[in-house]
Amino acid sequence: MTTYAMRLRFSVQKRIAGDAAPIWFKIGDRDVRLLPREKEARLSDAKDLVMIATGFETADAAAKIGQTLSRALRVYDAHHRMGIDIGEDIATAQFGQIAKEAINRGGGVLRDDVHGIDVYEDTGREVFLRVEIHGTVSTPSDVVVARLQGFATHDGELSGDALGALVQLNAAISASSDMAKMALAVSAIEGLGQSENWSSSQKAVLESLRGLAASDPSLTQIEQVELAEAIERGVFKVSLRQGVMRLFDRLDLGHLRKQWDTAYALRSGVIHGTKPLSRREMSTLAEGMLVMAQTVVLRYIGGNRAD
Repeated sequence: MTTYAMRLRFSVQKRIAGDAAPIWFKIGDRDVRLLPREKEARLSDAKDLVMIATGFETADAAAKIGQTLSRALRVYDAHHRMGIDIGEDIATAQFGQIAKEAINRGGGVLRDDVHGIDVYEDTGREVFLRVEIHGTVSTPSDVVVARLQGFATHDGELSGDALGALVQLNAAISASSDMAKMALAVSAIEGLGQSENWSSSQKAVLESLRGLAASDPSLTQIEQVELAEAIERGVFKVSLRQGVMRLFDRLDLGHLRKQWDTAYALRSGVIHGTKPLSRREMSTLAEGMLVMAQTVVLRYIGGNRAD
């Protein structure tokens, strides 16, 4: 009977402390092992890691647990800012057909090295390209595993917009430049704010305004159409700022209103060249916006920002 395996490769900026590998843990009733991508590396030295689960009856079942673990890693990163990069399920290292055939003749099955989720037939003979990378900053492995199990348990609670915000926040945490951190942190918050809508009463008033503009006898027919369209384009959608303000209020984060306006104005000044900042000021602004995004996203998904 054919069975399937799942391999999830990801990288971390802050290392996971511990030398014993693999580390076994459970997601539901499924055994998962965490180990360095480089076979001989210590866990505490490894920037690139893999999670592997085997024995699935279908490829879809294997992919599903990969997606659960991927989302759990994103939530963990949002809490603890380890700089986790889960990739896009694309091979970053590939062997040619000649090399694959040579490995096959030796009894192995050479697979391309996918950064992200890779699902394949579980023959037990898979061979992956390995690279050794050393690091310094670390987090205890038992803490990482316990938190991942907890996040995976609540995986079904993540909505599409919450997952989108997590992806933006993860990217902001891993970004190397302050400008990128700011842009991605802002996107994470603004994206959540775009789910805000006018109330039924507000929509009724807007419809009345559009109808009034379209029938005002003091206007020409062309002017009526132009004004009605301008009202619809300009006010029928909640603006970016209005969406963010509503989001803050809904999450009981109204104290962030002034902080957002101040930081956003500085960020706009930097982008448009009207408010140049020193490197230190840029770093402080980027960190502040990253902390704000972390607070908002984690409150949105029901967590609390880790200090």
